[in-house]
Amino acid sequence: MEGIFKKSLCFAVLLGSAVIGATSKVAPFISPRSRSVDSALELAGWTNHVNLYDMEGIYGTLAITPQYTRSFREDKTIIPCLFGGDVDCSSCPTLKISGRCAEDRGANDWLADYFGLPQDFESEVQFSPNVDTFSVDFNFYIGLNSWWEGLFFRMHAPIEHARYKLGFKETVKTEGTKNHEEGYFSEAYILRASLLNKFEDFVSDCKVPGLSGQESNANTDAISSKVTFEKLSCAKMSTCKRLTETQLSDIQAAIGWNFLQDKDYHMGIALRASAPTGTRPEGCFLFEPIVGNGHHWELGGSLSGHILFWESDDEESHFGLWVDANVTHMFKTRQRRFFDLVNQGGNSRYMLAMKLGTPVNNLFGNPAAGDNDGSVAPSAQFANVFRPVANLTCCDVDVSIGVQGDVTAMFNYTNGGFAWDLGYNFWGRSCEKIEVNCDCPCPLEKEPKSWALKGDSSVYGFSALADGGALTQNTAIPLSATQTGAGKSTIHAGANVPIGTSCSDATSLNPNIDNAQFARVVADNTASENINNLRSSSTTYTRSQTRTSVNPIFLTIDDMDLSGARTKGQSHKIFTHLSYTWQDTDRWTPYVGVGAKAEFSSSKDCCTSTDSSSCSTTSSSCSTGNCGSCSSCCDTSCDSCMKCNFSEWGVWVKGGVSFD
Repeated sequence: MEGIFKKSLCFAVLLGSAVIGATSKVAPFISPRSRSVDSALELAGWTNHVNLYDMEGIYGTLAITPQYTRSFREDKTIIPCLFGGDVDCSSCPTLKISGRCAEDRGANDWLADYFGLPQDFESEVQFSPNVDTFSVDFNFYIGLNSWWEGLFFRMHAPIEHARYKLGFKETVKTEGTKNHEEGYFSEAYILRASLLNKFEDFVSDCKVPGLSGQESNANTDAISSKVTFEKLSCAKMSTCKRLTETQLSDIQAAIGWNFLQDKDYHMGIALRASAPTGTRPEGCFLFEPIVGNGHHWELGGSLSGHILFWESDDEESHFGLWVDANVTHMFKTRQRRFFDLVNQGGNSRYMLAMKLGTPVNNLFGNPAAGDNDGSVAPSAQFANVFRPVANLTCCDVDVSIGVQGDVTAMFNYTNGGFAWDLGYNFWGRSCEKIEVNCDCPCPLEKEPKSWALKGDSSVYGFSALADGGALTQNTAIPLSATQTGAGKSTIHAGANVPIGTSCSDATSLNPNIDNAQFARVVADNTASENINNLRSSSTTYTRSQTRTSVNPIFLTIDDMDLSGARTKGQSHKIFTHLSYTWQDTDRWTPYVGVGAKAEFSSSKDCCTSTDSSSCSTTSSSCSTGNCGSCSSCCDTSCDSCMKCNFSEWGVWVKGGVSFD
């Protein structure tokens, strides 16, 4: 009677464990499931070699498991995390790049101007990302009954070779012929020949446009530009080659006690820890390979158990359920990541920032055109440097994860030396906590009140008339025209030429910049002391008084979207394993088996879900029922922690030897 009660209790706890386990923002970084966190691979093929009953002394087993995995359903997992709704996944995942004056710009196009491309440039970039890995897992289990009945120790450590491929392929639709007007990037009139030829040049090959050009359409004498356009150093996109990492993943170890044990059931608990030996994120690439758990130390507990439902009279065959459940906390660790901006939305890391500084020379702003009364100098003006936003938001951060769970429920049928396993595995990881590392300030902390968003602002103006002193007619004046304010500019467009607006005279006059006021040189109160947008009227724009920001709005550390960069993970896996154990051996018993798995993950949060019930409000700019493709459907009150992990299939061979 007592044995029946123990079996019932054991089965109830196992079933409860299995049930519990089963139960648009853009993520700049995908933290994969560590190869070391895989109770299914640990358990498969081991049911008849571990947690044994009535063993005298020390016994154990050692297994080596080579495994190959490859991702699938990348358009449902990888693409939404990396690009959100900006990539059209209706067929082949495609991102469109177009200049501010290109025809028929789409709402999700990225602004080509940020990448040193012509204002009428158009291209399509297709992505076919995939991840494949080869690993060799070393597993060791030893029962220490001679020390304490039911005591055991287990450890495993995979060596992994990971290969990540973004699958970047660009097709240029329109190379573009339009130059950038003088004042847009520098005082120079930037010719098409000085600009880049494709998006790939900027994000992969680290090229930048030449910002020395011609003084005007009529003057072919080149002038020397002092403006620097910095190369992209973080969040780069690898195009033709795979990025690889080979490293020992985390070392997982557990010491435990089977407190309830018989020949046809057992229950055990363990203290589990993980030492990080894998790689840390470095932030150089958008889709960088990671081996291990991101370099976290882990500590937690484990629950294991089994129950036999049936056993043959000769005890050669049996059928039962095995469960392993592991829960750990992932402690704070340092990682280097890049981030988007809070007010500019997803993918804003690829926008363009400009540096402003002091002293401010020959620049004032006035609310009224042509007026000088009450003119005020801005707090800073353009300091002749452009820098990709990713270079400013790439820095060391502290990352911790509250809880990670890994639960496997597996049926096993054994007949003599043959055994067949069929099981389900659930893995989940709670949302990351990301904080700026206090020991290593971010660039925006090192240079406060220095950087602002350019958007599609003109950064230079030109004096209307000499003042009889230092200025001459058409002297180039750096402006303070920023587009940092909320909603002013995004990765898709600047404030002067929003999507659906054609280029016109007004767009070169900075009409929609932050705190816009009419720009003045200020010598006396005459209209001739205006600052104009051009030296002379061109074939595209008319010469007129331009605007500057009084005052400019700077980027700060608070603009880094740490909250939006947080991710969590969840996957469901089915697996099977067929093995054979040699019998009638003395102390050493070899075994070998083969297995396969299919692991399904999803990348979805309220801001990309078609389930609008998870949003408190929706944006009127989105068409009804189109929340799945419109990244701005949900407001910022939604939970921004995205599910990001890979779906993958895998095959393995598990061989080892047991001893007693």
